Amino acid sequence: MSALETHVKAIDGISLGVCFFYNESDEFSFEHKSVTYYPVPAQNSSFLGRIKSKLFNLLDDSNQPHLLKVIEDFKPDLIQLFGTESGLGEVLDKVNIPHIIHIQGLLNPCLKGWFPKGVSQQTVLKNSTLKSRLLKKGVISAYYKTQKMAVREEKIIETAQNFFGRTDWDRSIVQIYNTKATYYHCDELLRKEFYNYQWQAKTRGILTLATTINPNLYKGLDTILKAAYLLKEKFKIDFQWKIIGMLASDDLVRIIEGIEGKSFADNNVVFLGYQNSEQLINNLLSSDIFIHPSHVDNSPNSVCEAMVLGMPVIAANVGGIPSLIKNRIDGILYNSEDPFELVAKIRHVTLDSNLLASLGIAARARAVERHDALKIVKVIEHTYQILLKKGN
Repeated sequence: MSALETHVKAIDGISLGVCFFYNESDEFSFEHKSVTYYPVPAQNSSFLGRIKSKLFNLLDDSNQPHLLKVIEDFKPDLIQLFGTESGLGEVLDKVNIPHIIHIQGLLNPCLKGWFPKGVSQQTVLKNSTLKSRLLKKGVISAYYKTQKMAVREEKIIETAQNFFGRTDWDRSIVQIYNTKATYYHCDELLRKEFYNYQWQAKTRGILTLATTINPNLYKGLDTILKAAYLLKEKFKIDFQWKIIGMLASDDLVRIIEGIEGKSFADNNVVFLGYQNSEQLINNLLSSDIFIHPSHVDNSPNSVCEAMVLGMPVIAANVGGIPSLIKNRIDGILYNSEDPFELVAKIRHVTLDSNLLASLGIAARARAVERHDALKIVKVIEHTYQILLKKGN
């Protein structure tokens, strides 16, 4: 979004306002580098309110009265909403202003894939700490809160009129909930730093795998542990698997270890936590293959960034991923529920240096074209003009 903001505010004739939930500001609005920002206080932001929210899994990202005041103040000709699940979308049907929703993830499908094969609420609770359960910070609490967000998401999709999307999958989801909606294909802008580097195959004794992941159960952390165990114990491969975006101390790590009866550390998996762009790029460039094991996903930026760098990518064949990767042309797809197939794909790619190199070259070529900034901005500007002419 920050990359898109930079380009959109530079378009002649556009005045840009950015509205977001933020509790640490007393300002109604402020200007910075030609953009007007509106920090909106979320519901239940007081101390008692936060406790109430934790106890009852309330949706804090909601404040319709304040959002309507923002709209009255900025008087937008067009509203672009990022994400289908945000409380920012609750006001779209309250105003007569052309709007378009920029699809990111989709919560309703995520709920269907929340618990991977062999994992249940009972096994998660059994392996969760008492502290996480009492403080409502665990995986199950996130699941219940996501259920409420998914109900809101469905209402927003049903009432919205226009959508930006990128995959066959997100197009089909929109059509399921809203047959009257207009769908516009628009690819994502990536962080500019990723366009400036290119991965090169390396000669090394140890195989290095990399995954960027957040601590959600459906993101495939279970598959990583199962596959890492097979690589080490069954195939005796000398490797390291770097997990970026999570810490070894995260509750989900403990939960997966308890369910599987295995340790990540014992199976050559290291957790690097949050990384800024420079750190992430360095870690990816020093790795051999990018693995994306999510059980449900749309168009993850992590996969797109790895492809722009020219990395060989092995990804689960789910959701919108097949719209990003042509199997065995610019990446490898596998069954998300099958760690044996993932391991087989990893071994196959690493044993064929020509395939490894060709996947990386093809991935970069496709991704650079797909994420071309000038092309994307032209699509956005043209769509804005269509929506303004069409009206609400």
